Amino acid sequence: MRKATTANGEVGALDGDPLYNAQDTQIKNFLIGNPVLNGKTGTVLVTFTNFGKKQTITYNVKKTAKCWRIDDIVYDKTNSLRKWLKAG
Repeated sequence: MRKATTANGEVGALDGDPLYNAQDTQIKNFLIGNPVLNGKTGTVLVTFTNFGKKQTITYNVKKTAKCWRIDDIVYDKTNSLRKWLKAG
């Protein structure tokens, strides 16, 4: 992964895999839920276990001219990929 330029020698805004919100992974029981679409935006819930701990992550998606793309990844009420990158 690329390090943030403001990291001052530290790891930066991302120090793990943003798709799973984890540094180490042992993914099992991976399930992609049905998308909930509203015009050109939507959400997709993804559930899995990582080292035995059940996780649910929300992928916010946005429709472009050619396809649907991930717009943000929401880990819980206070953490998302977009928030981390803005803070980084």
